[in-house]
Amino acid sequence: MRIKASKSGILGAIGLLLSVQLLIFVAFYCFLNAEAAVSMLAGGAASTLGQIYFLIKMDESRGPGPLKQSLRYFYRAEFIKLALIISILALILVLALEWRLFSLNLGLVFLSFVVAQCISSFVPWCIFFHSGKL
Repeated sequence: MRIKASKSGILGAIGLLLSVQLLIFVAFYCFLNAEAAVSMLAGGAASTLGQIYFLIKMDESRGPGPLKQSLRYFYRAEFIKLALIISILALILVLALEWRLFSLNLGLVFLSFVVAQCISSFVPWCIFFHSGKL
């Protein structure tokens, strides 16, 4: 049996990921400083953009089809998501550390990366809540 996610569920999940990142950025900007806010945004953006790519690709793969094809599509999207996350994180670190375009607190970059990964655990709940399956 295949559970179909609704379009509003996918959009709700993307909205959840982006709104939490915005909230974290604003909180760190207001209570600490701009460097801390940019550091939190940088780490969270790498994770969040990869997760958004994965959600969009999985939404495109909806529909009837053999299990083998669905698994192949899932693993391809997951592999590209991981490659995208690593590439974005590497680009952010190179721009900050090598080219010194902006300053980052590396501890906050990796903290926000972990926080964004934890928040993405709620994405399936958000999708199924909006689809009426929960």
